[in-house]
Amino acid sequence: AASTAPSQPPPKDRQPHRDSRVVECDVARSLVHFSDVAYSGDEELAERRRQLTWILDSCCEEHVDDVYYYQGLHDIAGVLLLVVEDAKLAKRLLTRLCLHHLRDCTRPALDDG
Repeated sequence: AASTAPSQPPPKDRQPHRDSRVVECDVARSLVHFSDVAYSGDEELAERRRQLTWILDSCCEEHVDDVYYYQGLHDIAGVLLLVVEDAKLAKRLLTRLCLHHLRDCTRPALDDG
């Protein structure tokens, strides 16, 4: 991992979105397989998970009618965060993926279209 610390997402008071509880559960068990490259201890893991939650919540909130969270999206967002080491950039990349390349998966139902 690069020595540069990831950027901090902006603080934001937010109301839970429709998928907040699922995001919370998925993020709570995320990044465990990246301990050798993603974080050096429990405090850093907690910070990465906080960033990951912000990325997912922001994407779902900003595109509430277009992006529905699905289990596994946290894995994609986590890899983006680890690769670019910048929460804001990772969020922009995830949003682009959700609105275009992963569009079929982020609809409210598979038959929407």
